[in-house]
Amino acid sequence: MVASAPDLAKACAASPRATYPAGPARARPAFRPGRREPARRREPAHVRIAKAVAGIVMTAAGGVWCLQGVRVLPGSFMTGSPFWAVTGAVVGLAGVAVFLDATRRPAR
Repeated sequence: MVASAPDLAKACAASPRATYPAGPARARPAFRPGRREPARRREPAHVRIAKAVAGIVMTAAGGVWCLQGVRVLPGSFMTGSPFWAVTGAVVGLAGVAVFLDATRRPAR
């Protein structure tokens, strides 16, 4: 059995798929369900440099705090304190993450 054009139009209108209004292609939304999310934009060079420097400083400070907390670097109120050992490790790892984020290649 062959369906007529009006029957096909009704069947298409009743389908669960999303329909878009007729018109130029630019009237459609930029992001549609089922599509990949747009790539992140590249950060300016000065922002990437600042993030890299901040990551290095955080890693260095976290390393010093961690070493003081585990009594490798003596001579401070932080020496031998488990709080500073844990805090230093967390700050050091966060610094590595910030540095790696600043130095990664942007998406194409």
